[in-house]
Amino acid sequence: KEIARAQAKAGRFAEAFSTARQIADADKRAEALREIARAQARAGRFAEAFSTARQIEDADERALAFGWIALAQADAGLFADAFSTKRQIEKEFGEADVLLWGIASAQAKAGQFGDAISTARQTSWQAFALRDIASVQAEAGRFADAVATARQIEGAGLRAAALRAIALAQAKASRVEDARLTFADALSTAWQIEEASLCALALEGIASDQARAGQVEQALALAEEIRKVAGQAAYVNALVAIAKALIGEEDTPDEE
Repeated sequence: KEIARAQAKAGRFAEAFSTARQIADADKRAEALREIARAQARAGRFAEAFSTARQIEDADERALAFGWIALAQADAGLFADAFSTKRQIEKEFGEADVLLWGIASAQAKAGQFGDAISTARQTSWQAFALRDIASVQAEAGRFADAVATARQIEGAGLRAAALRAIALAQAKASRVEDARLTFADALSTAWQIEEASLCALALEGIASDQARAGQVEQALALAEEIRKVAGQAAYVNALVAIAKALIGEEDTPDEE
């Protein structure tokens, strides 16, 4: 399976397919074919990806392969095709609502923000999609739109995540005062999270991004607040996140 996956990632699809067909274990063979279809779709070879996906015997793996194809179509800007593939998945396998999250995110990356928000509102994963859209809007310098999108997010954790992403983008754009205010908004939102561990995780993410934005004193002060409400272990985690931010690592926590 790993050999077939490596071959597919290298664009050697015929070899990958031949390797996959030789795998005796049915589950591993299905997984290998799914990865080949995914790699083909990412390479824009959609007809081949569909052909590979249709040869997967396991229905769940076949549905996953079609899902990866739909997302690759969206990433390529082929939104009508992506929606068509989603409908095909639902016809053959059942609900595929989560794909709308990925399609909405791809629409946002393509600058189609109105369509992206419309798509996001059609899915039960709306909050996740809106978080991604707000982040893309902020990266594009559309800060007012990004904040407006973030405020539509139900759930304090994801709303706080969107706001801190906006604040960091504002800081990178030298909008220092705007960033300070948006971080404050993110903080007040994060404090609304009822589950203590999730609240601490959201605050840790904000502290990390504050440090990344050059607001180190504020980040360290927030780490102290985390210690007061969540204990020493959470405090240490926050300090580690701040340190990683200062040396340029990007693995900050993501609230759900």
